[in-house]
Amino acid sequence: MLLLKVVVKKSTIVRNIALNMALSQRNILLVDTDLSHPMRHFAAEAKSRPENSPDLLKLIQYFNHSQRTNTPVNSAEVDRLLGECMTRINIPGDNCSVDYLSASSPALRTFDYVASVGFEKLMEYLKQRYEFILVDTPSSPYDYPETKAVMGRTEAAVVLSSLNTSRNSLMQTTKFLDKADIKTLGVIAGVSK
Repeated sequence: MLLLKVVVKKSTIVRNIALNMALSQRNILLVDTDLSHPMRHFAAEAKSRPENSPDLLKLIQYFNHSQRTNTPVNSAEVDRLLGECMTRINIPGDNCSVDYLSASSPALRTFDYVASVGFEKLMEYLKQRYEFILVDTPSSPYDYPETKAVMGRTEAAVVLSSLNTSRNSLMQTTKFLDKADIKTLGVIAGVSK
């Protein structure tokens, strides 16, 4: 008899959802907002980016600067930055891909980035260019305030819950989603951290 221990991590599930959506010819962007541990989804592909190339943090800073100085966003400049910091993941054998956006190195004060007006404006800008944007966040909105900040800017959520998650914690999460008028698309239980 062969016993296999299969460990499915939250980020792996989000990555696989993005890849499967791309297979149905959808225009997909996967944004990794776990800024303390960036680039876990597509580590091999993301390493091919030049070391000092722009990344998610630089884009957020650009939009924050635009807000602070009251200057209009230059679409050509944003598209140039996106082209430099986006990693395109091609699915072998299929004529489709997923665009991936993350930080290139861990960030300090991650909450300051994702709770900023710049992040909100960046997401609005990206919504005009992608059919679906999947956002991977750190684990719990109660352990990580940046998760709560990102969730507050989304339209729908899939809740991924470990077997260790208490019923009370899961209920708090769904109440937060309801209160913030965020559609809950589903709950997947039994996910490893």
